[in-house]
Amino acid sequence: MADEQDLPGQQEQVEPSDAQAVKQQFSAKSILSALAKFAFAGLILSWLYHKGAIQTDKLAAALAHWPTFVFVCAITLVCNYVQGFRWLSLLKARGIEVSRWNAFQYLMEGKFFTLIVPGQFSEDFMRGLYAIRTHKESRSKVIGSLLVDRAAGVFTMLTFGATGLLARPALLSHQGLRGLLLACSVPIGATLAGIVFLRVVERPPQFVLTLAARLHLHIAIDRMYAEGRFYATNFPVMLIAVAYTLVNQAAMVGCFYLLGTTLGMSSVGMLDYMVFAPCGMLATILPVAPVGLGVGQGAFLVLFRMAGSEQGANLFSLYTLMAILLNLSGAIFYLRSKGKN
Repeated sequence: MADEQDLPGQQEQVEPSDAQAVKQQFSAKSILSALAKFAFAGLILSWLYHKGAIQTDKLAAALAHWPTFVFVCAITLVCNYVQGFRWLSLLKARGIEVSRWNAFQYLMEGKFFTLIVPGQFSEDFMRGLYAIRTHKESRSKVIGSLLVDRAAGVFTMLTFGATGLLARPALLSHQGLRGLLLACSVPIGATLAGIVFLRVVERPPQFVLTLAARLHLHIAIDRMYAEGRFYATNFPVMLIAVAYTLVNQAAMVGCFYLLGTTLGMSSVGMLDYMVFAPCGMLATILPVAPVGLGVGQGAFLVLFRMAGSEQGANLFSLYTLMAILLNLSGAIFYLRSKGKN
């Protein structure tokens, strides 16, 4: 594997400060892109509202159960803190030490910027920015840990959805749910096949490196492959990461269940939430709208109709309100760290 100093011009490169790195993202193009995403989300929400899928009276009645809403917010905040443990376990395996509080702070700042400038920032961007700042010699290890951290989260969501469907075979008589099982199973199988490949093949195939060399990416590809192989060949580390994710995903499903009770979704069982909530959240990963606005409402509406409920869009709207409030709280962490600097 190539050494860190093999990157072209790396020794002459001057690392920007955190503030400079953030400012570089605020170009006119990025602002227009963010406005376009808010407009796109607004169009979908307007359409769903006029279709009667989003009902303000139902949402107001649900928020009247404010102790439940506050409790769900508290659970989600704790889950955000626990989410940092997964990343820390991956970093620690590569010899990089970051405190639990700093990992939580980086995550919350990332959530704040993801909300106000969607598509230009992400939780991973902010976490990587801060971690690389203090561990410049471990850039590839930090990036590798973030990629594995993200993959573990998506893999567990898919596993929840597939397990829930298999636990209720009667659901598979529905053609749409059979398609959903297939949509979950294919990436799960591809992930497991990728892990096996990484364990068996020591280095990237030569043709891949040859093609990458034309784009001057062969060093980065070689290095990221080595990071992926490290985790693929260290099952204890991966199992710990997946265990943290399972706890968080179970808590997320529980949060949706509690929010559903405030909407009167008594006909929807816990297994339904286990299937449809993770699958609906996967749709919000698409970077086309801030915090999944519009896209999430549409996905939850379609999915929870399969569970016999028309409240899917309202359910995700409540979850979105909670997410916005928590993401905005990230501004406190950002201003606090900026004041220290």
